[in-house]
Amino acid sequence: MIGHLNINGALHPTILKDGRVMFTSFESEALRDARTWAIWTIHPDGTVWAPLFSALGASSETARHFMTQISDGHIIAEEYYFQHAIGFGTYFKMSAS
Repeated sequence: MIGHLNINGALHPTILKDGRVMFTSFESEALRDARTWAIWTIHPDGTVWAPLFSALGASSETARHFMTQISDGHIIAEEYYFQHAIGFGTYFKMSAS
């Protein structure tokens, strides 16, 4: 368990350069699909739990996983597709803040 408020699970924890923990979290707020995974951050003391790349509002056929912080400080994350596409999807580069 990473922090609090993890309803189903948290995967792929990564320590960011600023000390926060970045992780993939299951989002189920009013959704009925088990494939809504997003990227969140939390401070090591369990405070400031916030989305970095939310899945709410995304297609139910995508998930956001497999992220890393690169040397220039940006985050690279993958949004990939399920079932019919059977592919990797799209990579995103975003600010860590």
